Amino acid sequence: MLTYLEEEFDQRWDASRQTGETNYRWDGIERTEVLPKWLGQGRLHLTQLPNGIWIQVSQEAYTAPFKQIRIHPSRFSLTGKFYLSGQVRVKTKGIASEYIETEGHNYLYCLPKTEEVEAYQNDKSTDFVMIWITPAYLKTFVGGQLEGLAPELQQFASSRTRPFFHRSLGKNTPAMQVTLHQIINCPYHGLVRRMFLESRATELLALQFAQWNLMESAKSPAEQSDYLLRTDDIDRLNCARDILEQRMEEPPSLLELARLVGLNDYKLKQGFRQVFGTTVFGYLRSYRLEKARQLLVTDTMSVTEVAFAVGFSNRGYFASAFRSKFGINPREYLAEQRRYRQFF
Repeated sequence: MLTYLEEEFDQRWDASRQTGETNYRWDGIERTEVLPKWLGQGRLHLTQLPNGIWIQVSQEAYTAPFKQIRIHPSRFSLTGKFYLSGQVRVKTKGIASEYIETEGHNYLYCLPKTEEVEAYQNDKSTDFVMIWITPAYLKTFVGGQLEGLAPELQQFASSRTRPFFHRSLGKNTPAMQVTLHQIINCPYHGLVRRMFLESRATELLALQFAQWNLMESAKSPAEQSDYLLRTDDIDRLNCARDILEQRMEEPPSLLELARLVGLNDYKLKQGFRQVFGTTVFGYLRSYRLEKARQLLVTDTMSVTEVAFAVGFSNRGYFASAFRSKFGINPREYLAEQRRYRQFF
């Protein structure tokens, strides 16, 4: 496996820019770049806002496996990372000999003055969204009310010394999935786009902070141990999620789903809430509604057709559920999307 020092990697990428091997656009705030052929296929989009927040969307399929060795600076930004596809094996001094950041999960970390080795594979596209913020941005974001944050976050916002931590916060929740989709498929341009992306990025951070607080709120050692699911349990829960998504129009019963993935119904219910942050059918309902929202954005189907397509047999119930989740009637949402396309 090829191994690049960070400086070597950056130099080779810069050389690709000079030769025109990678399509590169930069307006001082937003940068869009296609991966050079020696690395693979895909692109990244970086938005650097002057108030201290950066947002990156990457969709990358590599030609061959490789490792990258980074030495992080002392003024490391608070970083949120959300994987949509693929996985990366990571070695970070002071964290673990090796751990895996994997698809469908999110992480929050600050790693100042640290060596990190990331191993990328070429068997599947690695798609992720990253958010970086400065201490000043976090302090402004929470309005100076730091007491509601984890101690590490309080230190990041208020101390000259960066905290050192890496938190695996679990599965991307349905709310996170909706927001990630909105960031990746942002339809706007210019100032409106930047305002929209910043609002969604801060929403993702807020959801991560809430996820962290939830993990820390266990009242007893027994409750805390609930978070320590075995690897094969998590695999089975991910399989259950996939079945729900594939069969959303006619989903299996809870008992049938448990049988299909080899779990008892109690572990399925408890594990699903732990990993995905909601109940089995709460997840299904959220997934259906997000799919419905995406179909309405394409404007290729009527509201009734969309409702049936995602498994709702009653249009009135669908409209009520959609309004409860997104704060707007589906017919009004469809009309709103048409207006947006007209002006942007």
